[in-house]
Parts: sequence; C-alpha cells; structure tokens
Amino acid sequence: MGDAAGLSWRGLAWLWVAALYSQLVGADLRSDIQALSEVTIARVQQFPELRLRIRGLEFIPERLPAARLGAIDGALERFQQVLGALLQQEPAAQVSNDVENLRSLWQRLAAHLGCPLHTPPSSQADLGQLRARLDDSAFTVVSVTFDRLRELLRFIRGHVDQVRSC
Repeated sequence: MGDAAGLSWRGLAWLWVAALYSQLVGADLRSDIQALSEVTIARVQQFPELRLRIRGLEFIPERLPAARLGAIDGALERFQQVLGALLQQEPAAQVSNDVENLRSLWQRLAAHLGCPLHTPPSSQADLGQLRARLDDSAFTVVSVTFDRLRELLRFIRGHVDQVRSC
C-alpha cells in the first residue's frame, strides 16, 4: 500500500513540475515578446510619426486586432510582407528582421497555449498595388507603414500578458 501511495505522490510531483515549467516557458515567451517589441519600437522611432490617412494602402494593417493570437499573427504576417516590399535599407531591413522574429515568438506562444494559427493567404493584387504606390510615393508608403507598425507594436507590448487563449 505504501508503494502505491509513493507512486501517486511522485506522479503528482511530476505533474506539478510540468505545470510549473509550462508557466515559466509562457512567461519567458511573453517577456521576450515584450523586449523585442520595445527594441523594434525604438528602431521604428527613427522614422517620423506623421499619422497620414491615405487611400489605397488598406493592405497595410491599420485597425488594431483584438488581443487574439490569430489576429495579431495575421497582422504581423502582413507587416512582414509589406516590409519585404519596401526598400531593404537600414534600419528598414533590421525592422523587417525584428518583425519576422517577433512573429516567430508569437507563433511559439500560440503553440505553447495550444492554439492553431490559420493565416489566410495574402493577395498578390494587394502586393502589386503596394508596389505601384511605392513607385509613386515611397516616402508616404514608408511613413504609413511605420506609423501603423508602431501602433501594432505598442498594442502587443501592452496586451501580451493578457493573451491567455486563442
């Protein structure tokens, strides 16, 4: 009988250790997401904050998504695509790398929480429209992109601790 109680005690101890580890991993991911958001915000601050409203740039996320993993992952993917279309010069190239790394951390957090992420495929027409706008007014497109990215990063930084489910 003592042996069965010992197994039960050890089993509970392992469950407790696994649960504690899971909480620590989630906390580490959230901390990394906040830190990378801060670094990227600092890089984006190098671009002037103009708050322009321009038609034809709807492809660049403007409205902040709900504090849901899938919505934020979708917005980060869009910014990856937009930043990839921009001129790859410093610091824009580094911001693009930061967004890619942030999205990777975000996806790890989703996996940790058991949330499948389903990002709808992007439209090549949207990218074509973006490239045409870039040819016409590169400064405006870059300014709008970084303004909107700055807002998303601030949102992520402020809400990552509140994300508990899909």
